[in-house]
Amino acid sequence: MTSKIDEKYILFAADSIAALRKADVFRVLDSVRSDNIDGVTRTSLASFISQHRPDLKDEVTEVMHEEFPADAWKAEEAAGDSESRQRAVTRVAAEPLTIAYIASGARDALRECSSIELGMFDGELGFIGAAINHALFVDTVSDLFDATGDHPGVFAYEVASPFGLAIARAMIAAGNTDPDPSAVLAAVMIDAGYSAAKVTLAIQSAASRR
Repeated sequence: MTSKIDEKYILFAADSIAALRKADVFRVLDSVRSDNIDGVTRTSLASFISQHRPDLKDEVTEVMHEEFPADAWKAEEAAGDSESRQRAVTRVAAEPLTIAYIASGARDALRECSSIELGMFDGELGFIGAAINHALFVDTVSDLFDATGDHPGVFAYEVASPFGLAIARAMIAAGNTDPDPSAVLAAVMIDAGYSAAKVTLAIQSAASRR
């Protein structure tokens, strides 16, 4: 089951999981019928809400235990893909492919602007190195989406490479290596089809680990 299918049921009461209110938790969970064509169960939806909105976990637990005791849902079921979540917490190195695709995007930016004075970046190696220094941050954000299986496409092609191009362009425009990677990554991911609300939450979470 993917997050996108679960989120269809959130739309019964809110525009997105990020906008779901405490008062709507019961309505959403009560809307799930056993014969639905998506194969969504009330327990899976309860776990989805708890995973994506930890602030609503107590409300989900109360509703499931008091209104739907026969479902025998346990809060522990909200743990989700623990391997992916743990990787997002403990990641200490970027994926080689992420580094490669960011570097490729950055090189494309240099080809666009062949007259750039690279001395301010300690040469081409310094310029590319500054771009790929963001790879660990980019992969940490990717890990948070891995945990929910919510990538709309291939991350290396649709995010890492365009990010490399965009961060390099921002560095050229600023004349330094200081552009905010969070803003650049958010714009790239939203353009690639990611939910703006989820991107904001994932980037905030990843930024807090830097």
